[in-house]
Amino acid sequence: MLSNQKESRQEEGKTTGAAQVSRRAAIAALGIAGVAMAAGKWAGHAYGAPGHSPGHSSSVTGATYGASNAQGGWQPAVGQLQQQVDQVEQQVEQLGQQLEAVEQTALHHCDTVSLADLRAMANPQEHHLYFVHDYGMEGPFLYDPSDTASPDNAGTIVVCEASGARFKRVYKDQLDVKWFGAVGDGSSHKLSEKYATLADARKFYPHAQSLDDEMDWVGIQAAIQCVKNGANARTTVVNMPRGKYLINRNIRPEVDRLTLQGTADTVLATRFDSQVIIVSVIDSVTRKYVPVKNLILRDFTAECMDGFGPSQGGPVTLNCAVDCLLDNVTVRMNPEPLIARGIISNGIALSNGSSGVVRNCLVDGSAKPGIYLSGNIDSMRVEGCEARNVKGPLGTQPGFLIAGPKNVVLVGCQGHHNQGAGLVINTQDGANALESQDVEIIGCQFYNNGLHGISLGSLSDSLGLTNRHIKIIGCSTNYNTSDGINMTSGIQVVIADHTAHHNGSTGIYLNGTGNSSRYFISHIKIFNPHLYDNGASLGIYGAGIMIRSATYVTVKGGEIYNTDAANKKQFAGIRTLDRTGFPTKQLVIHDVRIHDHTSEYLVETGAVQSGGYFSIQAAGDPLPDLTVTPNKPEFPAPLGSLYTDVNTGILYTKTTGGWKALAFA
Repeated sequence: MLSNQKESRQEEGKTTGAAQVSRRAAIAALGIAGVAMAAGKWAGHAYGAPGHSPGHSSSVTGATYGASNAQGGWQPAVGQLQQQVDQVEQQVEQLGQQLEAVEQTALHHCDTVSLADLRAMANPQEHHLYFVHDYGMEGPFLYDPSDTASPDNAGTIVVCEASGARFKRVYKDQLDVKWFGAVGDGSSHKLSEKYATLADARKFYPHAQSLDDEMDWVGIQAAIQCVKNGANARTTVVNMPRGKYLINRNIRPEVDRLTLQGTADTVLATRFDSQVIIVSVIDSVTRKYVPVKNLILRDFTAECMDGFGPSQGGPVTLNCAVDCLLDNVTVRMNPEPLIARGIISNGIALSNGSSGVVRNCLVDGSAKPGIYLSGNIDSMRVEGCEARNVKGPLGTQPGFLIAGPKNVVLVGCQGHHNQGAGLVINTQDGANALESQDVEIIGCQFYNNGLHGISLGSLSDSLGLTNRHIKIIGCSTNYNTSDGINMTSGIQVVIADHTAHHNGSTGIYLNGTGNSSRYFISHIKIFNPHLYDNGASLGIYGAGIMIRSATYVTVKGGEIYNTDAANKKQFAGIRTLDRTGFPTKQLVIHDVRIHDHTSEYLVETGAVQSGGYFSIQAAGDPLPDLTVTPNKPEFPAPLGSLYTDVNTGILYTKTTGGWKALAFA
């Protein structure tokens, strides 16, 4: 077994003019990984090398019960088991001796120094461990006599100016931006505080552009460049510890497989008029975007609260970030001082071929759409995100804007208290206009917005572009100023299990009035809607569902009602309003429970077209009744339509002579 002498032996070491660190303290600082690296470097072998495994059997069963019994009767070979125990004890003793050797050979000489000491050290010792004590930059370094070329990057490589000796930081899991000079105390620390000239600063920070550059930005970008250049970079993870970092230029994490991460208390506060983080690599010859792959940005806040911010895109802008992950990122903006300076931007903007996952992100206070997915995006999932308090001089700006991408999924998101809609799905406008296609909105909530909960429209009617293959499943739109869902352009749209209540106008409005030459609302399926108490601001025009100039519309299942029979906010359950030349066609209504309205169905005569049909199930018959006041008109419908009175089970069909009863229940 391990000797107790190792716990009581005296810590020894030689001094070299600097403060001395004990071997045991150095081991604690290095950790097992650092010890193993040191052992491998100086002792000529590494723990875990071939020949040092604790057992030689090919299976756990074989090692425990013996090779023959492992394949046969599962009877323990007691003698062999005792041998295994003895062997393990012997190997544990050998391991202890190896660690003893590591301490003696690798960490016998441990000196505490400053970075300035290393840069002035004329005769470094190969078998010394140098522990840097500079605040924020603490950590062990080793002299590497084989390296004569690596530049000083201020974080993982330190170069002696006189001798040219290279010292390499010993670390394992991640780079720390404070190693590279970032401070993160919320105060300004400019390069001019440490360097007399820009040339002096660029010896360590080639990306520096001015002595007015903030050390926070310089240090963060230096850590990213360390990963990009591979200079003593054993990881692709860059960590930003808790603190407030002042950013005066773009942070550009344009490195494949890079992870840039902070904590819940990491804040990147901009001090200039551009993005906090941007990915935008453009080929100098083709002028096309170059993909940045597998980028991860997580756990920090990008803050534009002092009147500085980007005039386009957003504080976080990703162009052609392929298979990226944006996780737990918050964007906070103060729109008033930004708008006063004419700065109008999104919160998080993704475009130009970006793909991946945006998860658990929050945008609060942008002047344009909080989370913006634009054209040329293919395959993006937005999950558990929130966009709120969007307001600005451009008018009704939404919380989320999807304009022209394909294969987008929003899951469990919230858009609320925005100047415009909670969510807008639109075509991308301009010369390169694109349709939004294959978009799924699942389990999202959009409420208390200044326009609609969800809006589907087209900015490219003249080009014949619309939204196609859209699914809105299990969502809710409540307390919005206008409609729960407003659609002016959409083909092959499914709305399933939707709840809309207390919206100012309509629960679901299929509004084809804006299209002058063709139908832009077609093949719409509404399943199991739950719509109530909408239309308070419209009076007799309020409805659970309103349909205007649409074709192939099916409403099946669900319930449309008012909760207060004495104060009926929804005037009608389902209403059609049509413009001349574009009546609603092929309307099917099945198994919808409609009750407690002034008018359950309000179908205008202009909605009827002979080529279409209605299939309706409702309480009461479709026949006219002139004996009541006001007179009950005949239910208008195209020829061949079917109507079932759910009270009596009588089935009616529409003929040239009106509704005719076909059968009884």
